[in-house]
Amino acid sequence: PARGRHRAHGRDHRDAVGGKQAFHTPDGRSTWTYLNDALREAFPTSSSVQINRLVMDTSSTATLYAGTSIGSARVVRSTDGGQTWVAAANGFPGSYTYQLEMAPDAPDTLYAVYWNGSAYAIARTSDGGDNWEAGGAVTNGSIGQLAVAPNDASVLYARSNAGIHYSDDAGDTWQMVNTGLPSGGSSVRGMVVVNAATVIV
Repeated sequence: PARGRHRAHGRDHRDAVGGKQAFHTPDGRSTWTYLNDALREAFPTSSSVQINRLVMDTSSTATLYAGTSIGSARVVRSTDGGQTWVAAANGFPGSYTYQLEMAPDAPDTLYAVYWNGSAYAIARTSDGGDNWEAGGAVTNGSIGQLAVAPNDASVLYARSNAGIHYSDDAGDTWQMVNTGLPSGGSSVRGMVVVNAATVIV
C-alpha cells in the first residue's frame, strides 16, 4: 500500500491505496472516503479505474499524483486532496504505470516505471506531469521499487529481482550496484535511500 499523511486546519489527513483503490481520511482514520468514484467521474468512458501508486506533494499537501490504468491517463493529478482529478500524462510513453515516485527536493519532478515492450523503463516529468519523456531501461530484472535521492533529484535507485540498480542521470543510464550484497542482491526485499550515496536494504 502507498500512504501519505499531512496536517491541515489542525486535523490529521491521510491517503492510502489498497487493492487498486484509493481512500482519504480527514480525521486520523476515524472515517474514510472512497476516491475512485471521483476518478470515475473525471474519466467516465474508462472501463477500468485502478490506482497502482499514490504520491503526495509534501510542499502542497492537497496535491496528489496517482499512477493508474485509466485509458491514456497513465498518471492523474489532484490539487484538492483527491476530490477531483485531471490527466497529467501528456507524452507518457507507456501503457501502464507500475511505479510512481516524486523527488523529495523537487516536487514537480516525478519518475514512473513502465514496460517499453522489452524491459522496464523510466518516464520522467519536470513540470508536475504536464509533459513526460522517456528515460532509459533497466534491462535485467522486474522493478518492484523505485526511489529518488532526497538531496539530488537526478539520482535514482531501483530494486528488482536481480538486485539494486543505480542511475545518476535522471534514469537515462543504469548500472548494478550489488557488490557485497547476499545472493548478489537478488534477495533484497526492501530499500531506503537516505541520500544520493547512502542506501539501506
